[in-house]
Amino acid sequence: MKVAIYGCGQLARMMAEAAHSLGVSVCFLAEPNEDTRCVEHLGTVIRIDPSNPKASLLGVSDIDAITVEREQIDLSVLQRLNEEVPIYPPIEALAKTQHRLKEKSLLTDLNLPTSPWVSSCVEPSIIAKSLRFPVVIKHPTQGYDGKSQWHAKTLDETVHITSKLTDTAVLIEERINFEFEVSIIAARDQFGDIVCYPVVENQHQNSILISSIAPAPLISAEQQHTLERYASTLLQELNYVGVLTVECFVTQNGILINEIAPRVHNSGHWTLQSGLCSQFEQHIRAVAGMSLVHQSFPQVYGLVNILGPVEQDQIPTNKQFEPVWYGKENRPKRKLGHIALWAATETELLREQDALLAQLYPKEAVRTASLCSDKALPGAHVIDKGLTQTLGR
Repeated sequence: MKVAIYGCGQLARMMAEAAHSLGVSVCFLAEPNEDTRCVEHLGTVIRIDPSNPKASLLGVSDIDAITVEREQIDLSVLQRLNEEVPIYPPIEALAKTQHRLKEKSLLTDLNLPTSPWVSSCVEPSIIAKSLRFPVVIKHPTQGYDGKSQWHAKTLDETVHITSKLTDTAVLIEERINFEFEVSIIAARDQFGDIVCYPVVENQHQNSILISSIAPAPLISAEQQHTLERYASTLLQELNYVGVLTVECFVTQNGILINEIAPRVHNSGHWTLQSGLCSQFEQHIRAVAGMSLVHQSFPQVYGLVNILGPVEQDQIPTNKQFEPVWYGKENRPKRKLGHIALWAATETELLREQDALLAQLYPKEAVRTASLCSDKALPGAHVIDKGLTQTLGR
């Protein structure tokens, strides 16, 4: 069995390592100028020619399936590759989840709860009638870790911002006053079997995930079941094969779905622990036609991201954890690696996690909201580079 992974970042790296442990060989499909250092020595790298992607596969005719490490991929390239090799998750699922307006429409059609929203194509009067201010404005396909997002306090500000974003219709949604953010990671195999991981609570700093804990301490068994139902509904509707992540806001009035990630997810890196079947292994199992693993989670698990700039010898050592490095260029605010933790109780885990965060980021108030505004949009509105709806508690 040979799986081609489209993308060459840290998620591809960890998928490849999981594949090797299962006896599945891998290769990587890279865009013309893509950095491949994360996956060096893990498999052959094939540079895809967007004008003739099928020709790029001529030397590797033994590929049995293609999967992706990110959602932002040219679908026309995937469609041509799909003529030769099956792709998981299916292209139709990627088409709906790589575009925020299509994603919101999917959630609405399935009666899954999300924030009130409209497209910027509607008249200002419709925006005013449909939404309460302030609002968040998001580019439909761009943006990661809070990028390509803006906020507006009034209708006039909203119209001003959207008038400058003329390349495409954008998403406008109410900014949610939430208590905390969670995610649920789930997998579906080619036989229709579904496995869900415990709900994860996530903390962000400057819009970048900094730490996670699972099971989420404040999530009840009923809420876990509700989120499993949301994830299962999406997996079945999309005829999905592989791992999917649903990011949500927990509010006083219930849980709202924020975004869907059709892939393995940073908030699931804690699954790379001894004794667990990781999200990466589940994904490869699904893609390769194997059965998923149903398992229990006897401990409390945590994650701390390592953000650049940092040197490896600066990371504190502990017999209970070992940093995982991605082999990426050491740049500010870049995810260079992570540390997975475990403990018998939530109290122990949080004590260990907070101590580690204090060592890694002594100048940061990790568990508080933080915004950073420094770039002006033409017309004098401020782009909040740090803005995301994930502002922490």
